[in-house]
Amino acid sequence: MEGYGVAIAAAAAAVPFAELRSISNPVGPRDRAAWRLAEAFAALRAAAPALHTLP
Repeated sequence: MEGYGVAIAAAAAAVPFAELRSISNPVGPRDRAAWRLAEAFAALRAAAPALHTLP
């Protein structure tokens, strides 16, 4: 959701934009005890180097 606003602002300023997201919890009740934040952050760390390949 927040990325959309940043993307619109970047486009208006002619600034390149990319967003990398990870999922830490399924859709449904906000059971924070069930969130898998460590796994989500690990996925982001693994995928982040790919941003260097973008034009």
